[in-house]
Amino acid sequence: MNKDMTIGGKWNILGKDYQGDITFNEENGMIVLSIYYKDNKEFIAWMNKPTEIDVITGKLNQEIKCTLTDCQIVKRHSDSFVRHHIVILARSMFLNLSKNKKDLLKFNEVHFHISNIIKWSQLSGLEYFDDKDYRLKIGYKFKDKVTIKIDDNTSVEFVPYLGSFNFDMQVEKLDISQHVEVHIINKKETTFDNFLETFKMISNMITLATSSKINVVEIKGINYKKYNGAVGTKKNYIKYQIITNLVKHDNVKNLDAERINTYLFSLNNIAYKNRLKRWFDSYEEYSSIYNLYNLGINNDVPDEIRFCNLMQALELLHTKQFKKVKKFFDHIDNKFKDNSNIIDLVKNNPNQSDEFIILKNRLIDLFINDFSLTKTDENIINNIDIITTIFSDTRHYYTHYSEAKKSKSLSGTNLKYGIYILDYLLSCFILKNLSFDIEEINKNRELQLNNIKNNKMIEKIINN
Repeated sequence: MNKDMTIGGKWNILGKDYQGDITFNEENGMIVLSIYYKDNKEFIAWMNKPTEIDVITGKLNQEIKCTLTDCQIVKRHSDSFVRHHIVILARSMFLNLSKNKKDLLKFNEVHFHISNIIKWSQLSGLEYFDDKDYRLKIGYKFKDKVTIKIDDNTSVEFVPYLGSFNFDMQVEKLDISQHVEVHIINKKETTFDNFLETFKMISNMITLATSSKINVVEIKGINYKKYNGAVGTKKNYIKYQIITNLVKHDNVKNLDAERINTYLFSLNNIAYKNRLKRWFDSYEEYSSIYNLYNLGINNDVPDEIRFCNLMQALELLHTKQFKKVKKFFDHIDNKFKDNSNIIDLVKNNPNQSDEFIILKNRLIDLFINDFSLTKTDENIINNIDIITTIFSDTRHYYTHYSEAKKSKSLSGTNLKYGIYILDYLLSCFILKNLSFDIEEINKNRELQLNNIKNNKMIEKIINN
């Protein structure tokens, strides 16, 4: 549904005042400012003005202060060299906030209202009571917020809220809603862009955990210097509404419709043993791997691309540990000291050089691990040469489309099985990287493992 809102206002742009209409959409974050003005001294609209403007301040017709940031002129039109039209696209809009310099647009807290992570967070306060005297008996009790310290300056809170509720039980229709907000809190004033970078890490984490995009419906900022009053030490901070096109409010699959045991991890899992801090600390190093894993979720990509994304993510994961051939061979000698056949398979591969580690050899190391799939399926070790050849040939074919690899690569249902197995492997390694122990990982991925075994995916791929 289109929820565009257009409001007139007065705007200060590069030191000069203009009348213009702003159109914005709270659901998709689109912000467009349209300026009409007359100037018979200009032949072309804003002929000497820059195309990019950091900050535009203004006041809407309702006397609401407004600040636009990261603005770009997308259209200039002049009519008879007198009447001019400028269209400006802004990345973010701050309501009730007016500053002259972008670097003053700083906050101590930014709150992100997320509508579809109730089940993942396990912060629902609603309970159903089975009582023979009542057809329907529902209670509500607030859950405690989950607070995680990231560093000396930053902490993250997951806070449950009870939304709209009509306490008049005699009306025809009752509306009960609840949601969770992510509060990013910094002791020091921080730019909004910095908060968005932090939130991007959190949203990517939830997407990875749930296989769904999150749905942000409202953003508000707080600066500890700005408040309407105080009762004792408690201050009534002003909450500034923020609209931005960096957060998309897509109509996506509702996380809460999914069973919780399909999640890679829940909020409680990631909050335990400081794992969220581990996510932040390792994000820069592993973000490419996380993003490759999420690409198939955030985009409707073909199976061939999804397979290549997962394969590349696994290869990147392995490369971070083993770049040099000698170190890798020493690792293989130690890991497979009781299985000389695998050592020979790796070290005597005619395609293996002293300069780089080939994909097939990386896959041998990745496929044979402490996760339940290897421990419960002897086909993995007994047929590791065949399995890794098929997976590496499939990667090479869908990367280069060489006819020589076409008949050897996975396709159709077997390609989907290959994707499922790679997803299992990568998700296990990601959990391991986030400090989950092997027992937790195996229990977490039990459903996925059972699907691999019950559908005989390994056997069917071997007989591809």
